[in-house]
Amino acid sequence: MRLLMCWIGALALAGCVGGNGEPGSADDAASEPQSMNVEPALSDRAEQARNDLAKRLRLNADEIRIEQAEFVTWRNGAIGCPEPGTAYTEALVPGYRIVLGAQGRLHHYHGARDRAPFHCPSERIDKPLPGQRATPEVI
Repeated sequence: MRLLMCWIGALALAGCVGGNGEPGSADDAASEPQSMNVEPALSDRAEQARNDLAKRLRLNADEIRIEQAEFVTWRNGAIGCPEPGTAYTEALVPGYRIVLGAQGRLHHYHGARDRAPFHCPSERIDKPLPGQRATPEVI
């Protein structure tokens, strides 16, 4: 019984630690919020979006946070950024979305396949399909 209690206590303590203490573990990710929500295969695309936003806002790129970069599945050929009066293919499109933070606002960039990320104005943002993640092969 005593051995069982020690084992349960050790498991509970290990669960509180969160990471394995090695470089690149969850412990390190917590200290770098930028990389926590960035799919590694999208890091180049996220930097492209960051540089584009820096030009748009006339900021240094280091003043822009990468909040999120994830693979998603878009509902249609609008890639989550429909223009009014435009018709789009009605098929699921594997792609990605990047969310940047600057000057107290969030800025969205969308993309698919070999397409570079493009800025999507907040009034046109359409969410991707929930639970439908694309894979890194899309870029």
